[in-house]
Amino acid sequence: MMKDLENIKVVDQNVESVEEEEVEESEISKKFTVINPVKSSGTIKYTVTGVDEDGSFIEVRRFREFYALYLALQTRWPGCYIPSLPEKKMVGKDDEKFIEERRILLERFMKDIAKHEYIQKSSEFKVFTRSKGEVDKFLEKMQKQTPMELLTKYRQSFKIDED
Repeated sequence: MMKDLENIKVVDQNVESVEEEEVEESEISKKFTVINPVKSSGTIKYTVTGVDEDGSFIEVRRFREFYALYLALQTRWPGCYIPSLPEKKMVGKDDEKFIEERRILLERFMKDIAKHEYIQKSSEFKVFTRSKGEVDKFLEKMQKQTPMELLTKYRQSFKIDED
């Protein structure tokens, strides 16, 4: 009976620490927004804002640049969680309701990224948030990683000590 009570206390402490982490994550994710969709030259551009370890950023991005970030993260972080992105849509993409729904989903994508330090600190994310011009081209040109480079990146990002 006494052991059961001790186990309950340990579980309660674990729940409290998880809740604290969620509060911290939500504070971080509040700093990431996707706002002000504007139609320009037949495309919709979104203003992306946020704060990361390098300071604040404000950039204007097209959906294809979000998509390029998503693909780069999936390719360059195999086996790791990558937040989902809304689907591409060719028909009806100029509809105001669709544009607002996409903006909300893109913002959710950015807020989800904010919860994962390994993505926030990644070179792919830094290209997305800090580069000028069409970042999809930069992301597509990123060099393929060797298995050893990937292993080193994972060890550093996830603080894996193999000793």
